[in-house]
Amino acid sequence: MQKMNLVFDLDKLEAGDILLTGGKGKISTAITVSTFSRFSHAALFVDSTGFIEANLDGVTVNNPQRELFEPNDVVTLLRLKNTASPEVITQICYYAYSRVGTEYSKIEASKTLVKGLGRHEANRQFCSRLVAEAYAHAGLNLVANPAFCSPKDLASSPLLSQIDGFLRPAKPAEIKFALSSSPLEEQAEIISCFLEDVRSVCNQDIQSMGQVIYLLIENSDLDEKVTNLLKASGYLEIYQMDEDNNPWRYGLCSYAEAGFFGESAKERAKKDYQLAVKLITKFEGELEVVKTLKAQYHRKYFDTLDELYTNLVEWQNTALRVAKENA
Repeated sequence: MQKMNLVFDLDKLEAGDILLTGGKGKISTAITVSTFSRFSHAALFVDSTGFIEANLDGVTVNNPQRELFEPNDVVTLLRLKNTASPEVITQICYYAYSRVGTEYSKIEASKTLVKGLGRHEANRQFCSRLVAEAYAHAGLNLVANPAFCSPKDLASSPLLSQIDGFLRPAKPAEIKFALSSSPLEEQAEIISCFLEDVRSVCNQDIQSMGQVIYLLIENSDLDEKVTNLLKASGYLEIYQMDEDNNPWRYGLCSYAEAGFFGESAKERAKKDYQLAVKLITKFEGELEVVKTLKAQYHRKYFDTLDELYTNLVEWQNTALRVAKENA
């Protein structure tokens, strides 16, 4: 009998939701055994199109549509019992985004077993620390010690409650998509390699794109070197991957040519419209920050980011227009 695959019901997910899972690998088993828990991993949903997690590859953004589960898998969704304001949820998600690229530390994760005794390496992450610190950043302490907590501690938080019905049977097309290559994985690799290159030229423990900005504010002499590293990394061309994978969103082919017809095409266009609105809001916010930095600090790096986010806003406005025409 063919096994049943389950996927997230995206309509049931909300920004700020916490995903807890229990894996079957050696590390996952070690975590569940040592913490006397079913859970070995935690991740944070930032919206219905992305979640952020700290794993062995570091802090990465991933697409929930690429996650497949089986009926017997250990998976739980947690949400605040008392609804938080949109501003608080934004702070939580922004903190998680700001840590993307940060390296994972097995040593820091292992310290949760001794309640964080010894030196605290704040510039490293592991799964439950990332989630707990994101909430703490917004003034919500889910656990006693956000820097040293386990998935079990999150599951036991008095501020959280369990959400049911967030998984549903997967359609064949959804399974095919989940198993296909992910642009986000390539993006994570590009960011990781760029940060490694930056560390090599500045001899500092730079762990995120945000820390690169602070580095250049304080060290103008590194501006040209770091800007050239950014241009050579492929980071500025990441968005073009979506054009290759979803050409109908940008009018490079019709919805029909992409396999969407009738009501299916209208539903796809509706989702594309909603996604474009979210991305425009995000990129316009990033562009505003970059323009402020550009005005205050004369750096080629900020000029480059200004051009990038200007292009990204225009790019998503194209997607918005195409989706509107097909909805």
